[in-house]
Amino acid sequence: MTNAIPKGNTWEIYGDRYPDFWSKGTPVCTLDPDTFFPEGYNSHHREKQATRFCAECPYKKECLQFALENDEWGVWGGTTRYERTQMRRKLGYA
Repeated sequence: MTNAIPKGNTWEIYGDRYPDFWSKGTPVCTLDPDTFFPEGYNSHHREKQATRFCAECPYKKECLQFALENDEWGVWGGTTRYERTQMRRKLGYA
């Protein structure tokens, strides 16, 4: 599991919109969004598969930080929502 150390609030950086990692030319983030937000049958397995796409992403830490701060669902920063829930508890998020 990846450790994230928050370095400020991403809302201060991005305002009331999602961070635009996708426009920075990261090939992974140009995949079908359903890859990172699997639903339905076997979604847990597909979610774990999606985390592999994030392995080499240069924005992995920023993406993870955003998801931790905002309690996002789906795959962010190479982690599942369940993994981030555990991280949020350890890091003292509400």
